[in-house]
Amino acid sequence: MDYSNLMSLAHKASKNSHLYNESLHYHGLDELIEANRHRKNIDISLESFATAYCSDLKNCLEHESLESLLEDFFRLETHLNSLAELEQDVATEALSEFYHYLSPVFLRVLKESIDGQVKGEMIMSRCLEALRVALEEELYLWQEKLANQ
Repeated sequence: MDYSNLMSLAHKASKNSHLYNESLHYHGLDELIEANRHRKNIDISLESFATAYCSDLKNCLEHESLESLLEDFFRLETHLNSLAELEQDVATEALSEFYHYLSPVFLRVLKESIDGQVKGEMIMSRCLEALRVALEEELYLWQEKLANQ
């Protein structure tokens, strides 16, 4: 019996299995979209989506300035809209909690600035803080969904 051919097939199967497992863990929504762009019927798993989405949320949280954080956030939002256009319900759901947490905090910052309690650069700092808190809440929510699968 020729075991070298059998070993070669086993090695190829092992390599393909490894590639399949890696494909579930995209490094961001842009990779997830690109990997599925040319498919007609797309059914993205919750695990694939949540892994990619959490990666993008973490990337947003790495920014120290409001401007760069907003740039990454708007890129993330564009990716979510692209997935929603591909009829992926999970993408539509994704930012609903985020906006739920963000709205009252931003309204509070706006009210404090109107009342004169917060002025100048402090307004930008408070907006950055509000955005980061909402992103952290969203990240926590999706990490929990991923863990409970």
